[in-house]
Amino acid sequence: MSQLTCEEVVELLMDFLKREVPPEVAQAMQDHLDECRPCEQHATYESRFVLIVGNSLGKERCPDALKRRLLETLAREREE
Repeated sequence: MSQLTCEEVVELLMDFLKREVPPEVAQAMQDHLDECRPCEQHATYESRFVLIVGNSLGKERCPDALKRRLLETLAREREE
């Protein structure tokens, strides 16, 4: 796989952190993160955020109304 751009790394980051990318993509991501400090810092921040949120998921449940509003907002942003 060819080298990834910063934009591609950001786009694939969550799947990479959840280990949901093919091995060749994971290697390309790791190669980029090893060479690009801003992307590495962003990945570190996101992985810590996912860990914190993941640890609290079992304790709290998102109210249905809030979940609905968040999904509607995300859908509108995707359309823009």
